[in-house]
This record gives sequence, C-alpha cells and structure tokens, in this order.
Amino acid sequence: TTTEIATEKEAGTNDLDAKYSPDDGAIIFTNTSNDGISERRIYRTAKNRNNSTEVLFTNAFMPNWE
Repeated sequence: TTTEIATEKEAGTNDLDAKYSPDDGAIIFTNTSNDGISERRIYRTAKNRNNSTEVLFTNAFMPNWE
C-alpha cells in the first residue's frame, strides 16, 4: 500500500533520502533547497503524531541509523 505523508515542505525545496527510523515509528528524511548547495536539514515525521514534523539536525547529512 502506498501512503502519501504531507511534510508541509517549503516551495523550492526537495525531501530526499527518506528512511524508516530504527523503531519504525517515524520517517526520517533530508530537506534541502533545490539548488543543490544550500544547507541540509534532517527531519523526522511521525504519522501517529498527526504528521508532526521536527528538525533533528541542521547542516547535516543523513545519519546511518543502524
């Protein structure tokens, strides 16, 4: 089943590298400007929390969640 999760991203940005969190309770993804050189932010969004989205890290790359 495919489900769209609204992340309310800003216009002109891309959500990349979406992955499940280690506990499968959220989705973690990178958001950056579509220019390819701007700051990258790592976000977490959880469907069971009314699709709340929170910033985990700023100016970062996707962490290795093992």
